[in-house]
Amino acid sequence: MPIIAFDPGETIGVAILANEWPPQPASLWTGELAWNDTEALCTCWPLWVGFSGEAHPDAIIIETFKLFPHLAKQQIGSEFPAVQVIGQLRLLAHQTGLTPCLIFQQPDVQKMWSDEKLQKLGLTLYGLSPHEKSALRHCVHYLRSQHNKRRRTP
Repeated sequence: MPIIAFDPGETIGVAILANEWPPQPASLWTGELAWNDTEALCTCWPLWVGFSGEAHPDAIIIETFKLFPHLAKQQIGSEFPAVQVIGQLRLLAHQTGLTPCLIFQQPDVQKMWSDEKLQKLGLTLYGLSPHEKSALRHCVHYLRSQHNKRRRTP
């Protein structure tokens, strides 16, 4: 079954990959939406979660958002798009019985997956937006961490 990752923000990055390590480039799909296009998000949700014809994805990965004091002034007047998108995704997961699939990752896990590392895994980044790349990095991080867990489990 696939995994889906979201990079919430003013532009929502989406990446879908098969739940296999190493990642299977042929299974990659990416896209993006505007944060305030709730209709598109609600229309795409059933397509994404049923991407492979399976009942549901193995994981729905969402990048977290935290406001830190040293960045608070930059947010004056903000509608906090990332927070709104995270709330919408949580609601969609709840409404479709997929809350157990939700996994939240810190933004900094992306730093472990440079373009060069992704390309060595056979993933093509040409034409991907920064938001799509961010979602892809979250997918790859999840796949690698799950692979490492399985290797350690007797």
